[in-house]
Amino acid sequence: MISHQSATDRGASCFFGLSAALLGLSYCVISMADPDLGWHLAGGEFISRTGSVPRADFINAIQDRWHDYHWLFQLGLFKIYTALGYVGIAVIFGLFSSISFLLGYRVLRSALSPSLSFLFFVLLFLLAQPVWVQRPQTYALVGIALAQYILETRWRFELVTTFLLAIVVSNFHVSWIFIPLLWFGYRVLPRFARKEAFSSMYAWGGCFLLGSAALWSPYGIFGQSNFPDLLLNYAILWDYLFLQPSVKSKVAEMATPFALGGYIGPMLLVFLILIARFVDLRSLKDQPGSFFFFIVSLLLALSSAKYLGLLAVAGLWFLPQYLLRWPVLKKLGEEKALVAATTLIALALSTYLIWKMIERVPNEKRLTRELEEAFPIRECREIGARMAKGEEARIL
Repeated sequence: MISHQSATDRGASCFFGLSAALLGLSYCVISMADPDLGWHLAGGEFISRTGSVPRADFINAIQDRWHDYHWLFQLGLFKIYTALGYVGIAVIFGLFSSISFLLGYRVLRSALSPSLSFLFFVLLFLLAQPVWVQRPQTYALVGIALAQYILETRWRFELVTTFLLAIVVSNFHVSWIFIPLLWFGYRVLPRFARKEAFSSMYAWGGCFLLGSAALWSPYGIFGQSNFPDLLLNYAILWDYLFLQPSVKSKVAEMATPFALGGYIGPMLLVFLILIARFVDLRSLKDQPGSFFFFIVSLLLALSSAKYLGLLAVAGLWFLPQYLLRWPVLKKLGEEKALVAATTLIALALSTYLIWKMIERVPNEKRLTRELEEAFPIRECREIGARMAKGEEARIL
């Protein structure tokens, strides 16, 4: 009976995992009409052509100071575009999303039943969906998730691995700062809770080492000679923290999630009610790292929709660890009715996704048309033509 049940669980895990992967793969056919895509490609073109990161405005003629902290993502994106076109960008993002979603499901599955794992995966996907787009912060999110995985599973060379990961992410997006924050939660906080025996030098030294990751950049020790300029990647953190209200009001993702409309506001409200009703502060002592990161992510997500993806990542570890405290939930995950309902949901979702991918097979002509309809490319080219001789508007 035990072996039969194990085989059933393995089959269910495989089916739900494939459904999660298929959901990620469907991003191959989602429209790429994102206003930021053209600017990221333009940045990558400049870096590829000049062999250096921009330090002045290379798009307009005003030549203001320019800090391109996405430079590594943009260079990679442009290389994909030159080799494979828009179809290549779409397919690689779909594959990246597919692998990420499958790994996310596996994290949940390590603690919950196959059906509950899939239900909570769908919940977290819906939370992250508004910000899961072809932008550097999405790739940085997966880097943050990998850092948390390393700390949760205690890799042998966790500090070295996490440090290298933080360096890469710091050249992708400003959200690299959450990697040293994770270290603080997982390796420093346990010292206060007297739960782990990490030495003071290891815990605090790791924090400072990871905090120095942003120095390893063309905008840091590889490209600056003056001390204040070495801190450019830290200055952008200050800008994010104290963003002017006039700027914040014009950027949709900077608004509160309740201003987005749809299901996000009610979903976060349910999160708050459940946490206020059921979360025991003893969780901070028992699971300080995941609890700390989840609460920080929740507070940030309540202030700005930009952090919804971060909250979803934090939930991958915190929710299973906390939900396992509820015996009724563990028992519910084994109920045949729930398993059957979840299977039907996954089957219907998979069927729909396959149909959509067949209907919208990535096509260079269609993707180009969608982008041209979304962006004022012609107008930008006309502006570029009127610029002074020797200056070129490189709008891709």
